[in-house]
Formats: sequence, structure tokens, C-alpha cells
Amino acid sequence: MSLCRQVEQALRLSLAGDDLDSLTLVSVEPAPDASRLLVRVVAEAGTLSRAQEALRRNAPRLRTEVAAAIHRRRAPDLYFAIEDGSSP
Repeated sequence: MSLCRQVEQALRLSLAGDDLDSLTLVSVEPAPDASRLLVRVVAEAGTLSRAQEALRRNAPRLRTEVAAAIHRRRAPDLYFAIEDGSSP
């Protein structure tokens, strides 16, 4: 779980810029273990498709930034689950 916390911290900083600012990080969980992490985010209401595209474009950069922030031999693969912020 400490890896998940480290990745969460790195992603919070990385999501704060440019076209990813409509995303709010909810959680980072092992999926099924620390080699693959599920990153749950919520997009602001009305921005889901734009947020999905921005996340797809920025995924390699986000993984690179996570790799630089954590102290592991190998960076985990990141899988994103995006929810629409207008859903109840």
C-alpha cells in the first residue's frame, strides 16, 4: 500500500496541469498486485470525453513521472478508470 500512496502523490502533482485539470484523483489500488495499479479518477461534469482523450495522450508521461517519483526497479503499469462527475 505504500507504493499506492507514492503513486497517488506523484499523480496528484501530474494531474494538476494543462488538459488534465478536469480530473480528480480518487484512489490508486493494486490490480491485482503492485505490478499493475488501477487509478480511479472523476472527470468534471460535461468533460468526460475530453478527459478520456487527454488521459490517453498523457498516459506515457504520467507513467514516466511515476517511475521517477518512486524507488522501484520497475515502474508499475497504470490502468485508468474514469467516472463522469455528473453521475449520482
